Parts: sequence; structure tokens; C-alpha cells
Amino acid sequence: MRFFLSPLSIFYQSLHVQCLGVAPKCPQSADQRGLKLVRASRQAQRDKYAREELPDLRSRLALTALEVARALGVSERHVRSMPELPRVHVGNRVLFPVDALRAWLNRRVEEECRATDRVVRELLEDR
Repeated sequence: MRFFLSPLSIFYQSLHVQCLGVAPKCPQSADQRGLKLVRASRQAQRDKYAREELPDLRSRLALTALEVARALGVSERHVRSMPELPRVHVGNRVLFPVDALRAWLNRRVEEECRATDRVVRELLEDR
């Protein structure tokens, strides 16, 4: 029986041999261990960000995508995928002006309130 060895499994197998001096029993176990290490690393990163305090918005002119995500309670990926968020490109960095974010959020709240009022009126008129 032949096993397919992915580059990741070959890397972890060689790492296992270097550290312990023995080869792993199963070629697939290297991939599984690698996946567990990646998952543990991602969880540690999430825990680190959860422990950090939110930035003081009164003293900041602009925030990074991660800070905006933490302030809004969404993921950084979600923030980056929202083209309607006001942003400024400064060199390689993308910054989100605090005042523009507040104005955007207030507009969104007003739009949703108007939409809710409209739906309620339509429901009441149908009776």
C-alpha cells in the first residue's frame, strides 16, 4: 500500500526525526499533528486579542482593521470585505478614520430605523 506524502507531511516527518530521532509510525500522523499545531496557534492568537483592551477612541484619529473589528464585534476579514466602510490608504496600511466610522454607524442606524418603521406601517395598514 502506498501513501501520498504531502509537502507538509514530509516537513513534519523530518521535523519529528530531527527532534526525537525516530520516524513517526504513520505518514498521515505528521499532517494531523501539523493541523493540531496550526489550530492551537490560531486559538492562542484569538485568546490574545480577546484579552487586549479596546483602543481609546477619543484619542485616536484612525484605527486599523483589527481595531475596527474588535470595536464593532466582528472579524477582521468581515471589516476588510465591507467596501462601504470609510477608509484611507496610507502607504501599505489601510486606516479607518474614527469620526467617519461614527458617522457611517449613525447613518446605518437611521436607515434601519426608517426601514423598520416602514415595515410596521405597512403591516398596520394591511389590517
